[in-house]
Amino acid sequence: MAFFITTSFARDRMDSNTDTIKLGKEYRKVSADIASLRNKLEDAKNKIPLLEAKAQQAEAKSKVTLEESSNQASKATSGKLKQAKKAEKLANKAKDATEDAKDNREEADDLKDKVERLTKDLDKKYKRLQELEEQKASLKNDPSTSTSAASTN
Repeated sequence: MAFFITTSFARDRMDSNTDTIKLGKEYRKVSADIASLRNKLEDAKNKIPLLEAKAQQAEAKSKVTLEESSNQASKATSGKLKQAKKAEKLANKAKDATEDAKDNREEADDLKDKVERLTKDLDKKYKRLQELEEQKASLKNDPSTSTSAASTN
């Protein structure tokens, strides 16, 4: 009977030591994940205004090029081939600028979605970190654990 109680107590101490070690490893991993997510979030937030400005510039360029193309097309109605080719070239430039603006807008929207996703992921990690801190505190307050096991974190 005494052997069973002793081995049971020793197994509980080993389990708590193992739990403490696992808890410390997960705590460090979650903390590293939080740092990584914060960096990614900061990068994404910084890129959004740049992409929006780039999209605005492309839209302005598109409008100017469309106007030039329209003016050139009006001149090309006189039937000269050179003017018609120039009008076509300007129309293609306007089309490219419009596509650039659209691409930049889409990229900015994608980044906004990424910011939302990263924010949600970060919230989850902070909640998990809080849970781990509570578990850590309960292990330290548990009288069956040794003080050396609790201080390994």
